[in-house]
Amino acid sequence: LGEKEPKYHTELVKTLLTGKLEYQKQGEGLKRREIDEVRYIFPPIPNFIFTRDICVTVGDHLLITKPRFYIRKREVILMRFLAENYFCKDNHRKIISVSEDDDFFQIPEKNKTEHLVSYEGGDIMMISPRHLLIGCSERTSPYAIQKLVSALFLENIKTKHENGLDIISVIKIGAKRSQMHIDTVFTHIRRDIWVLHSPLSENWQKAQKDKKWYTTNYTDDLYQKSRAQKEKEADVSLFQFYLNKEGKKLKKQYWEAKDAEEKQNYKIAFRKLDYLLRPDQNGKYQETDCIYTEKPKGLEDLLRQISVKEFGVKSKEDVKVVYSGGGERPFDAREQWTDACNLFTLREGVSVGYDRNYKTAKHFNEIMLANGEKTSDYPEFTDYIVEKNKKRFRNQINRHGDKQAIKHVLHAEDLLTFIAEKDLDLEQTKTLVASVKNTMILLSSNELSRARGGSHCMTMPLLRMD
Repeated sequence: LGEKEPKYHTELVKTLLTGKLEYQKQGEGLKRREIDEVRYIFPPIPNFIFTRDICVTVGDHLLITKPRFYIRKREVILMRFLAENYFCKDNHRKIISVSEDDDFFQIPEKNKTEHLVSYEGGDIMMISPRHLLIGCSERTSPYAIQKLVSALFLENIKTKHENGLDIISVIKIGAKRSQMHIDTVFTHIRRDIWVLHSPLSENWQKAQKDKKWYTTNYTDDLYQKSRAQKEKEADVSLFQFYLNKEGKKLKKQYWEAKDAEEKQNYKIAFRKLDYLLRPDQNGKYQETDCIYTEKPKGLEDLLRQISVKEFGVKSKEDVKVVYSGGGERPFDAREQWTDACNLFTLREGVSVGYDRNYKTAKHFNEIMLANGEKTSDYPEFTDYIVEKNKKRFRNQINRHGDKQAIKHVLHAEDLLTFIAEKDLDLEQTKTLVASVKNTMILLSSNELSRARGGSHCMTMPLLRMD
């Protein structure tokens, strides 16, 4: 039917996404159903726009996720269909997924939570060619992480690093909706710059306690939260795993084995190995050939270590951190709710966020100005943006009480308006856009931020470039 009826494939996709059946087969074509016959045959899946959650590129493989909530199950089925019939149609071994154990149905109901497997793409970041970050959150279960570490280390994943994936860092964040996944609490936007939800920074926390006006968070007591609930929503804890020498040896033997039984034995032995990096009493790791030599003191320290160890930044002190809401209360919490830290990096130093998070944007601008960074090779364009931002931002005062030009923050509307006003042709437009650097591009979020949907959530890169 699809060969004879051009609308068939379009309407099939629309039905699969919306659940709405508007057409029916008639002979060798399609017939539109009467209005009173149009019906929903299953629920719509509007969350499909958050493509990052259902599939993640890990090197040259695709990791199909297993969402926690039933409402997202159909998205995964559709993504697996695309993976098997389009993205990885020539090699289904490039598709990775994990699920509950075969005997999961036999586990007593009260113990099933401990063996539940759920993980979403917002909690999985390929932060460098050798290093994967996994969040343990409201949506990603501890047992899923155990299985992912083993499965990903064993898989023959090709990356731009000679040994492929060999480091996995697990970041446990509080199980609360305001920080749904790890990509909602931090983003890497330049090799030496990160955006981070300030309360999750150990440095920010210490700075607050050093201030005279600091007050503890009394809302938990007001809401009379139980100790168990407080522990569930507790802040960050970190664990790191490394594919050690013994693991690499078993992995090599597994992939070289020809006999099925022998292969299975190597696989079982590989899964029994302990890959956790354990620090001594001084916080130093004992694994000698791992580039990470000490346990991070907190999330911000981990991010700084990544910049130094894997992106060539000279020291941790040279790494800059942009805090949600500029690290000011109550703006940090308010802008976290509207995805201040959930940005998508288009290219190094240029990221996309929401215009309602103006305190975060101003903090980014402040850091760029302090470094003397350029925002474009065209002074006329920079001056235009500065003038536009005078109207967009309530004031130009920074945290130190000084006036500053907002030139490293660019609203997408202003970019389009400048192109139209200057009547730039296609080549001139490409040249202008290519010249933009060290800039946070802002979009209007409208209702998207209410769904906890930042630009990072709505992108799923299939190819990763240097």
